[in-house]
Amino acid sequence: MRKFLGFIIAVLALVGCSTLDCPLNNSVYTYYKVMSDSTVDTLSVISFRHTDNEGMLLNKLAAPDSLQLPISYTGDKDILYFVSKMKSGTKMIDTVVITKSNFDHFESVDCSPSVFHKLIDVTTTHHAIDSIVINHRDVDYDYSKKHFSIYFRHLH
Repeated sequence: MRKFLGFIIAVLALVGCSTLDCPLNNSVYTYYKVMSDSTVDTLSVISFRHTDNEGMLLNKLAAPDSLQLPISYTGDKDILYFVSKMKSGTKMIDTVVITKSNFDHFESVDCSPSVFHKLIDVTTTHHAIDSIVINHRDVDYDYSKKHFSIYFRHLH
């Protein structure tokens, strides 16, 4: 009886240790914080990626103060078009190019792999956007990081 009880305890301990802590969503996002008061009324973001052509990432965000955008898995560069509709009614389009490196991240052999990124550089045209600054270069599951500070121009 003692051996049987020891066997049951050992089996329960092994079963208890076999739970998986896989993330529910293995996508990672970049976080942009708008740092200046701006005259932007609505903001849309369109991506251009060589693998899936164009896609709308954000559609008419009113009075933007922050935004989260997905990042491509494999490309070394992401090209984003920021379409800013100003309070005066004019539209301005800025091209934002993010250069990054990609690396695979594994939680466990039982979990789906993820792709994390290291931000290398960001450039922009200067129509509605004055500048974009990289604050945190590592893009991973930590959604509290403000990866970019974005400064809009004061246009009337």
